[in-house]
Amino acid sequence: MADLFVLVKGGLCHPVRKGYKSAMVRLVHLSDPHLFFAGTHLLEVLDRRLIGYLRWRFWRGRKHDEALLKTVQEDLLRLVPDQVLITGDLTHLGLPEEFKKARRWLEKLGPPEKVVVVPGNHDAYRWGPWSETFALWEPYFCGEENWEGEGLAIYFPLVRRINNLVLIGLSTACPNFPPLAIGRLGQVQLERLARILFQTRGLWRILFLHHPPLPGVTSKRKALLDLEPLNQILREAEPELILFGHTHRRYVFSAGKTLVLGASSITSVTPSPLKKAAYFLIEIKGQELSWQERVLVPERRTFLPAREGYLTKG
Repeated sequence: MADLFVLVKGGLCHPVRKGYKSAMVRLVHLSDPHLFFAGTHLLEVLDRRLIGYLRWRFWRGRKHDEALLKTVQEDLLRLVPDQVLITGDLTHLGLPEEFKKARRWLEKLGPPEKVVVVPGNHDAYRWGPWSETFALWEPYFCGEENWEGEGLAIYFPLVRRINNLVLIGLSTACPNFPPLAIGRLGQVQLERLARILFQTRGLWRILFLHHPPLPGVTSKRKALLDLEPLNQILREAEPELILFGHTHRRYVFSAGKTLVLGASSITSVTPSPLKKAAYFLIEIKGQELSWQERVLVPERRTFLPAREGYLTKG
Protein backbone atom coordinates (compact mmCIF):
# COMPACT_ATOMS: atom_id res chain seq x y z
CA MET A 1 0.00 0.00 0.00
CA ALA A 2 1.12 3.58 -0.58
CA ASP A 3 0.54 6.79 1.30
CA LEU A 4 -0.64 9.64 -0.91
CA PHE A 5 -1.89 13.01 0.21
CA VAL A 6 -4.59 15.52 -0.63
CA LEU A 7 -5.41 19.05 0.44
CA VAL A 8 -8.66 19.32 2.37
CA LYS A 9 -10.78 22.23 3.45
CA GLY A 10 -8.97 24.36 5.99
CA GLY A 11 -5.58 23.97 4.33
CA LEU A 12 -4.51 20.79 6.20
CA CYS A 13 -2.92 17.76 4.59
CA HIS A 14 -4.12 14.29 5.54
CA PRO A 15 -2.96 10.92 4.19
CA VAL A 16 -5.20 8.93 1.89
CA ARG A 17 -4.13 5.32 1.44
CA LYS A 18 -4.14 4.02 -2.11
CA GLY A 19 -2.72 0.83 -3.57
CA TYR A 20 -0.30 0.59 -6.48
CA LYS A 21 -0.71 -2.10 -9.14
CA SER A 22 3.04 -2.66 -9.28
CA ALA A 23 5.81 -2.72 -6.71
CA MET A 24 7.83 -0.47 -9.02
CA VAL A 25 7.64 3.27 -8.40
CA ARG A 26 8.39 5.61 -11.30
CA LEU A 27 9.50 9.18 -10.59
CA VAL A 28 10.19 12.13 -12.85
CA HIS A 29 12.44 14.99 -11.73
CA LEU A 30 12.35 18.29 -13.59
CA SER A 31 13.30 21.83 -12.66
CA ASP A 32 13.48 25.55 -13.40
CA PRO A 33 10.82 26.28 -16.03
CA HIS A 34 11.12 30.05 -15.26
CA LEU A 35 7.64 30.96 -16.43
CA PHE A 36 7.49 34.64 -17.40
CA PHE A 37 4.37 36.77 -17.70
CA ALA A 38 4.72 38.59 -21.02
CA GLY A 39 2.29 41.29 -19.91
CA THR A 40 4.58 42.47 -17.10
CA HIS A 41 5.03 46.24 -17.23
CA LEU A 42 8.27 47.94 -16.24
CA LEU A 43 6.41 49.91 -13.53
CA GLU A 44 5.54 46.63 -11.78
CA VAL A 45 9.18 45.74 -11.22
CA LEU A 46 10.71 48.97 -9.99
CA ASP A 47 12.11 47.13 -6.97
CA ARG A 48 14.57 44.28 -6.49
CA ARG A 49 12.95 42.50 -9.45
CA LEU A 50 14.17 45.11 -11.93
CA ILE A 51 17.49 43.44 -12.76
CA GLY A 52 15.78 40.09 -13.30
CA TYR A 53 13.21 41.74 -15.57
CA LEU A 54 15.84 43.48 -17.70
CA ARG A 55 17.99 40.35 -17.96
CA TRP A 56 14.97 38.42 -19.20
CA ARG A 57 13.96 41.03 -21.75
CA PHE A 58 17.43 41.53 -23.23
CA TRP A 59 19.22 38.22 -22.66
CA ARG A 60 17.83 35.35 -20.63
CA GLY A 61 14.45 35.18 -22.32
CA ARG A 62 16.12 34.01 -25.52
CA LYS A 63 17.48 30.94 -23.68
CA HIS A 64 14.06 29.60 -22.70
CA ASP A 65 11.10 28.32 -24.70
CA GLU A 66 7.90 27.65 -22.77
CA ALA A 67 6.55 25.64 -25.71
CA LEU A 68 8.75 22.81 -24.44
CA LEU A 69 6.38 22.37 -21.51
CA LYS A 70 3.82 20.85 -23.86
CA THR A 71 6.49 18.46 -25.15
CA VAL A 72 7.19 17.41 -21.56
CA GLN A 73 3.49 16.85 -20.91
CA GLU A 74 3.25 14.59 -23.96
CA ASP A 75 6.29 12.62 -22.80
CA LEU A 76 4.84 12.15 -19.32
CA LEU A 77 1.55 10.90 -20.76
CA ARG A 78 3.51 8.01 -22.27
CA LEU A 79 5.63 7.35 -19.18
CA VAL A 80 2.81 7.62 -16.58
CA PRO A 81 5.01 8.48 -13.56
CA ASP A 82 3.75 7.86 -10.03
CA GLN A 83 5.18 11.20 -8.89
CA VAL A 84 6.52 14.27 -10.69
CA LEU A 85 9.06 16.17 -8.54
CA ILE A 86 9.67 19.82 -9.48
CA THR A 87 12.64 21.50 -7.81
CA GLY A 88 11.80 25.17 -7.91
CA ASP A 89 11.98 28.35 -9.98
CA LEU A 90 8.62 27.75 -11.57
CA THR A 91 8.38 31.53 -11.92
CA HIS A 92 10.98 34.04 -13.06
CA LEU A 93 10.10 37.17 -11.08
CA GLY A 94 7.77 35.72 -8.45
CA LEU A 95 4.88 37.88 -9.65
CA PRO A 96 1.25 36.87 -8.96
CA GLU A 97 0.53 36.43 -12.68
CA GLU A 98 3.49 34.05 -12.94
CA PHE A 99 2.21 32.04 -9.96
CA LYS A 100 -1.16 31.74 -11.71
CA LYS A 101 0.54 30.67 -14.92
CA ALA A 102 2.55 28.05 -13.03
CA ARG A 103 -0.61 26.73 -11.34
CA ARG A 104 -2.25 26.20 -14.74
CA TRP A 105 0.83 24.29 -15.89
CA LEU A 106 0.85 22.13 -12.75
CA GLU A 107 -2.76 21.18 -13.35
CA LYS A 108 -1.83 19.96 -16.84
CA LEU A 109 0.97 17.79 -15.41
CA GLY A 110 -1.38 15.95 -13.09
CA PRO A 111 -3.38 16.09 -9.84
CA PRO A 112 -1.67 17.21 -6.60
CA GLU A 113 -1.33 13.65 -5.32
CA LYS A 114 0.87 12.94 -8.38
CA VAL A 115 2.82 16.22 -8.59
CA VAL A 116 4.93 17.80 -5.86
CA VAL A 117 6.77 21.14 -5.77
CA VAL A 118 9.51 22.74 -3.73
CA PRO A 119 10.08 26.49 -4.29
CA GLY A 120 13.25 28.15 -5.57
CA ASN A 121 14.89 31.53 -5.12
CA HIS A 122 13.11 33.08 -8.13
CA ASP A 123 9.75 32.10 -6.65
CA ALA A 124 10.72 34.16 -3.59
CA TYR A 125 12.29 37.12 -5.42
CA ARG A 126 10.44 39.14 -2.83
CA TRP A 127 7.54 38.05 -0.63
CA GLY A 128 4.20 38.93 -2.16
CA PRO A 129 0.69 38.44 -0.77
CA TRP A 130 0.35 34.76 0.22
CA SER A 131 -3.12 34.47 -1.32
CA GLU A 132 -1.80 35.62 -4.71
CA THR A 133 1.41 33.59 -4.73
CA PHE A 134 2.29 30.41 -2.80
CA ALA A 135 -1.33 29.77 -1.75
CA LEU A 136 -1.99 28.87 -5.39
CA TRP A 137 0.47 25.99 -5.09
CA GLU A 138 -0.58 24.71 -1.66
CA PRO A 139 -2.06 21.42 -2.96
CA TYR A 140 1.33 20.63 -4.51
CA PHE A 141 3.16 21.24 -1.21
CA CYS A 142 1.00 18.65 0.48
CA GLY A 143 2.61 15.88 2.54
CA GLU A 144 1.94 13.87 5.67
CA GLU A 145 3.26 16.53 8.05
CA ASN A 146 1.63 19.79 9.14
CA TRP A 147 4.36 21.68 10.95
CA GLU A 148 4.03 24.62 13.29
CA GLY A 149 4.85 28.04 11.89
CA GLU A 150 3.50 30.19 9.12
CA GLY A 151 3.86 30.47 5.37
CA LEU A 152 6.15 27.90 3.78
CA ALA A 153 7.35 26.71 7.19
CA ILE A 154 4.04 24.86 7.64
CA TYR A 155 4.81 22.52 4.75
CA PHE A 156 8.56 21.82 4.82
CA PRO A 157 10.15 19.40 5.03
CA LEU A 158 7.46 17.89 2.85
CA VAL A 159 7.10 14.11 3.26
CA ARG A 160 5.33 11.63 1.00
CA ARG A 161 5.70 7.84 1.34
CA ILE A 162 5.12 5.36 -1.47
CA ASN A 163 5.76 1.66 -1.00
CA ASN A 164 9.36 1.33 0.24
CA LEU A 165 10.45 4.90 -0.43
CA VAL A 166 10.00 8.28 1.19
CA LEU A 167 10.11 11.58 -0.68
CA ILE A 168 11.46 14.49 1.36
CA GLY A 169 11.12 17.98 -0.12
CA LEU A 170 13.04 20.94 1.30
CA SER A 171 12.39 24.65 0.78
CA THR A 172 15.47 26.82 0.18
CA ALA A 173 13.41 29.82 -0.97
CA CYS A 174 14.23 33.19 0.57
CA PRO A 175 14.15 36.77 -0.74
CA ASN A 176 17.35 38.05 -2.34
CA PHE A 177 18.81 41.41 -3.23
CA PRO A 178 20.34 41.38 -6.74
CA PRO A 179 22.72 40.01 -7.80
CA LEU A 180 22.36 37.34 -5.07
CA ALA A 181 20.58 34.04 -5.73
CA ILE A 182 21.24 32.38 -2.39
CA GLY A 183 19.08 29.85 -0.57
CA ARG A 184 18.41 29.11 3.09
CA LEU A 185 16.96 26.11 4.91
CA GLY A 186 16.97 27.47 8.45
CA GLN A 187 17.66 25.70 11.73
CA VAL A 188 14.10 24.48 12.28
CA GLN A 189 13.86 22.80 8.88
CA LEU A 190 17.32 21.24 9.34
CA GLU A 191 16.30 19.77 12.70
CA ARG A 192 13.12 18.36 11.20
CA LEU A 193 15.11 16.88 8.31
CA ALA A 194 17.59 15.12 10.60
CA ARG A 195 14.71 13.55 12.54
CA ILE A 196 12.93 12.38 9.39
CA LEU A 197 16.07 10.81 7.91
CA PHE A 198 16.74 8.95 11.15
CA GLN A 199 13.16 7.69 11.42
CA THR A 200 13.06 6.44 7.82
CA ARG A 201 16.29 4.42 7.75
CA GLY A 202 15.75 1.25 5.77
CA LEU A 203 13.56 2.96 3.15
CA TRP A 204 14.70 4.57 -0.08
CA ARG A 205 15.10 8.17 1.13
CA ILE A 206 14.88 10.68 -1.71
CA LEU A 207 15.60 14.33 -0.94
CA PHE A 208 14.73 17.05 -3.42
CA LEU A 209 15.49 20.77 -3.13
CA HIS A 210 16.28 23.70 -5.38
CA HIS A 211 19.86 24.66 -4.43
CA PRO A 212 22.79 22.24 -4.85
CA PRO A 213 23.42 20.25 -1.65
CA LEU A 214 27.19 19.98 -2.22
CA PRO A 215 29.98 22.60 -2.05
CA GLY A 216 31.70 23.77 -5.21
CA VAL A 217 28.75 23.24 -7.55
CA THR A 218 27.90 26.94 -7.78
CA SER A 219 29.39 30.26 -6.68
CA LYS A 220 28.85 31.74 -3.21
CA ARG A 221 26.53 34.29 -4.81
CA LYS A 222 24.14 31.46 -5.73
CA ALA A 223 24.83 28.93 -2.98
CA LEU A 224 22.95 27.58 0.01
CA LEU A 225 23.84 29.61 3.12
CA ASP A 226 23.53 26.71 5.55
CA LEU A 227 25.31 24.20 3.33
CA GLU A 228 27.71 22.96 6.02
CA PRO A 229 25.05 21.99 8.60
CA LEU A 230 23.09 20.30 5.81
CA ASN A 231 26.17 18.36 4.75
CA GLN A 232 26.78 17.25 8.32
CA ILE A 233 23.28 15.78 8.43
CA LEU A 234 23.75 14.12 5.04
CA ARG A 235 27.08 12.57 6.02
CA GLU A 236 25.51 11.02 9.10
CA ALA A 237 22.23 9.90 7.52
CA GLU A 238 23.47 8.96 4.02
CA PRO A 239 20.19 9.24 2.09
CA GLU A 240 20.10 7.15 -1.06
CA LEU A 241 19.25 9.89 -3.59
CA ILE A 242 19.26 13.71 -3.73
CA LEU A 243 17.75 15.77 -6.56
CA PHE A 244 18.32 19.48 -7.19
CA GLY A 245 18.00 22.23 -9.82
CA HIS A 246 19.10 25.91 -9.78
CA THR A 247 22.28 25.62 -11.90
CA HIS A 248 20.51 25.02 -15.25
CA ARG A 249 23.08 22.28 -15.87
CA ARG A 250 22.88 18.52 -15.55
CA TYR A 251 25.03 16.85 -12.88
CA VAL A 252 25.59 13.28 -11.77
CA PHE A 253 27.54 12.87 -8.51
CA SER A 254 28.32 10.16 -6.03
CA ALA A 255 28.75 11.48 -2.49
CA GLY A 256 29.62 8.47 -0.37
CA LYS A 257 26.64 6.13 -0.63
CA THR A 258 24.40 8.93 -1.94
CA LEU A 259 23.58 9.44 -5.61
CA VAL A 260 23.11 13.13 -6.47
CA LEU A 261 21.38 14.25 -9.68
CA GLY A 262 21.09 17.87 -10.83
CA ALA A 263 18.60 18.84 -13.54
CA SER A 264 18.94 21.53 -16.19
CA SER A 265 16.12 23.97 -16.92
CA ILE A 266 13.22 22.13 -18.53
CA THR A 267 12.64 25.10 -20.90
CA SER A 268 16.28 25.64 -21.90
CA VAL A 269 17.09 25.97 -25.61
CA THR A 270 20.79 26.70 -25.20
CA PRO A 271 23.02 24.58 -27.48
CA SER A 272 25.41 23.70 -24.64
CA PRO A 273 25.15 19.88 -24.27
CA LEU A 274 24.80 19.77 -20.47
CA LYS A 275 22.46 22.78 -20.39
CA LYS A 276 19.89 21.53 -22.88
CA ALA A 277 16.39 21.01 -21.58
CA ALA A 278 16.23 17.62 -19.87
CA TYR A 279 14.71 15.74 -16.99
CA PHE A 280 15.42 12.57 -15.02
CA LEU A 281 13.37 9.39 -15.08
CA ILE A 282 13.90 7.29 -11.95
CA GLU A 283 12.50 3.81 -11.30
CA ILE A 284 12.68 1.97 -7.97
CA LYS A 285 11.76 -1.65 -7.46
CA GLY A 286 12.75 -3.54 -4.35
CA GLN A 287 16.41 -2.89 -3.62
CA GLU A 288 17.26 -1.54 -7.08
CA LEU A 289 17.09 1.99 -8.49
CA SER A 290 17.68 2.92 -12.13
CA TRP A 291 17.92 6.44 -13.52
CA GLN A 292 17.92 7.88 -17.00
CA GLU A 293 18.43 11.33 -18.45
CA ARG A 294 15.88 12.29 -21.06
CA VAL A 295 17.34 15.14 -23.12
CA LEU A 296 15.74 17.45 -25.65
CA VAL A 297 16.45 16.68 -29.31
CA PRO A 298 15.50 20.05 -30.86
CA GLU A 299 15.18 18.90 -34.46
CA ARG A 300 12.73 16.16 -33.42
CA ARG A 301 11.04 18.28 -30.76
CA THR A 302 11.10 15.41 -28.30
CA PHE A 303 13.03 14.05 -25.30
CA LEU A 304 15.16 10.95 -25.79
CA PRO A 305 17.28 8.83 -23.40
CA ALA A 306 20.90 9.85 -22.81
CA ARG A 307 23.03 8.79 -19.81
CA GLU A 308 21.70 6.19 -17.41
CA GLY A 309 22.82 4.31 -14.33
CA TYR A 310 21.87 1.96 -11.53
CA LEU A 311 22.05 1.85 -7.76
CA THR A 312 21.55 -1.06 -5.38
CA LYS A 313 20.50 -0.43 -1.81
CA GLY A 314 22.34 -2.05 1.08
